[in-house]
Amino acid sequence: MMHKKPIHRKILDTYEKEMRPLLTTLPIYLEEDISLFHIKVHGLKGASRQIGKQEIGDFAEYMELAAKDRDLEYIRQNFDYFLQKLEAL
Repeated sequence: MMHKKPIHRKILDTYEKEMRPLLTTLPIYLEEDISLFHIKVHGLKGASRQIGKQEIGDFAEYMELAAKDRDLEYIRQNFDYFLQKLEAL
C-alpha cells in the first residue's frame, strides 16, 4: 500500500513553487496584460481547488470573471486582499 503523505506533500510543494511567483507577477499582469492576468488566475482557481483551498479558488474565480469582463474597478478594489490571502496560504 502506498503512503499518501509524501504524494500530498509533493503536490503542495508544487503548488507553492508555481504560486509563489504569482505574488510578484500578478500585479504586473494586472497593469500590463489583463489577458495574461485572466489566464493566470484561471489556473490558480483550478490548482487551489485541487488542493482543497476552496476559498482561494473561489476568489480566483471572481478575479477571473472580472478580468474576462474587463472590470478593473472590481479587481483593484479586491486585489490587495486577494494577494494577502494567497500569500498567507
